[in-house]
Amino acid sequence: ARIEGVDETLIVDSVRRHGRSGLEVRHVPDQAEAVALLREIAKPGDVVLTQGAGNITALVDELLKQT
Repeated sequence: ARIEGVDETLIVDSVRRHGRSGLEVRHVPDQAEAVALLREIAKPGDVVLTQGAGNITALVDELLKQT
């Protein structure tokens, strides 16, 4: 169930404020766009954290298929 007042903007802003310096945080709502972006910017050894609800695992499965 959705928590009133909690949305993607709040989460992204919070991670940016409290995360380590230099941490890159992005909100990409379209999964195909997110896969394309990750294929472009992720390098071997990077840690990619996905957060979401529903079929977020489909993004990871798609990314791994393409590697």
